[in-house]
Amino acid sequence: MRGGGFGALYRGVAPATTVAAASGPLAADTFTRANAAALGTSPAGHVWDEHGTAWTIVSNKAHPPNVVGYTVATLDAGATAVTVTVTVTPDADCDLGLAARVVDTSNFVFLDISRSGDHYVSRTFQRVAGSFAGLTTLVDPVTSISDVAAPFTLTLTVNGQAGESLVNDVSMGTWSSLDSGLLAATTHGLAVGATNVNNAFDDLTIEAA
Repeated sequence: MRGGGFGALYRGVAPATTVAAASGPLAADTFTRANAAALGTSPAGHVWDEHGTAWTIVSNKAHPPNVVGYTVATLDAGATAVTVTVTVTPDADCDLGLAARVVDTSNFVFLDISRSGDHYVSRTFQRVAGSFAGLTTLVDPVTSISDVAAPFTLTLTVNGQAGESLVNDVSMGTWSSLDSGLLAATTHGLAVGATNVNNAFDDLTIEAA
């Protein structure tokens, strides 16, 4: 070929580049939107499932419904191995936290914050067919005993039958014995057991574990 052969055809052509895939959470919600009588849709387009109850948004925070018994609100992250994180501001009357692998309101993993006397305690349960079994021992996650309901950052990781719970980045315990019925669900989110609507949730993220 005249003119220098194939090299001349490609001279000055920039090499192809590979664009890295965007990283980020599988699902998330800051609840930064107008007050509402339902959680609706997250900024990224994930639709909340409130499992038959009426959660609300007040002052850019999610609040549980005034119902008797345990209830959850979930997003479908499309993955079973996840790390779920949320900030909670518990009221003096509280029984609230994170839910992972939610099949329904009777079957899920629950990282719980509740009151014991004048301070808060944490424990992680698996709820199977409506009954609770403890996965971690009772731990006091607060460095000082106080009636002040300071926000807590809760983190719940599930991967296969194993997992770990953290409060304010301090491990509350690990486990490796989740029930086989809690292995396939890809929905995760918020959970409450007490009926106090003053308990508040903020800045939920669900990331791949």
